Amino acid sequence: MIERFNFYDIYGYVIPGLVLLAVVWLPVAVLTGQGISIGVTEGVIATVLAYVVGHLLQQFSRKIVPTERGGAKPSSFVLDGNTSMLAALTTRVKERFKLDLAEANRDAVCMQCRAALITAGRAGYAEQFQGLYTLMRGCAAALGLGALEVSGFYASRLDCLDWSWVSAATLAVTCFAYLRVERDEENEKKRSRAGHQLTREQRKTRINKRRLILGPCVAASMVSAGALVASTKAIPPSATGMAILVALVFASLVCHGTYHYFVEQFAVAVYRDFLDLTNGSALSTREPATPPSTATREGA
Repeated sequence: MIERFNFYDIYGYVIPGLVLLAVVWLPVAVLTGQGISIGVTEGVIATVLAYVVGHLLQQFSRKIVPTERGGAKPSSFVLDGNTSMLAALTTRVKERFKLDLAEANRDAVCMQCRAALITAGRAGYAEQFQGLYTLMRGCAAALGLGALEVSGFYASRLDCLDWSWVSAATLAVTCFAYLRVERDEENEKKRSRAGHQLTREQRKTRINKRRLILGPCVAASMVSAGALVASTKAIPPSATGMAILVALVFASLVCHGTYHYFVEQFAVAVYRDFLDLTNGSALSTREPATPPSTATREGA
């Protein structure tokens, strides 16, 4: 396992896991006036724990914040309206893989292109974007969960609720919802292997259904957990707490927008590098990545 530990593990699991641990613990420490002191031993334990937590975080975030946009996968929507790249790819893909670029085949074509890049030792550029979009997705989810926990500090003012029971109940419902979504995904994969491909609208409906099932459950769990912590630690509502909440929400939204930008750049990099590998088009010239503009984030 250690031999296979690479930058993807750090980007995808360790860093998002550390972010989640930090946003769950630091607001409590700040608002209760606890000292913040981390030694070497605590740092090592936190890193190992972050790796485990990062895996769980990515499992949930993949289901709530998928790579699809409007029901279309990145391998498909990056070609929508890009007629020059589509024309160049159509010729090269037909020659190399004997496949056409109909929408139903684009995901398979993208994977074939990526496999060709890996075989040629040219996949590093695209894999950087894959690591970056996984990092941003994990950070967006972690910051969002932190914001939900802090909002629970204010919900704790509802003294009529026993937050220990509410937390246990919402956690149980969240686990049930996750298993339900996981089962639906497995059934969908089986139908896909049997040749039943979903249209964009069908995929969009499935994604929204998963979000509606799992999203509110996760949100309720974090809010109730925050309320339980606040009632136990006697954390009063304060301007500092509100500032932390606003900062976490803003940071989560920025990471979410950047995540969608890197998702798009990953698919574009795979196609461009494949064209470069096969000397297929002037589009193969690699363009340096630029940070997403405000407009790009809003449209993602």
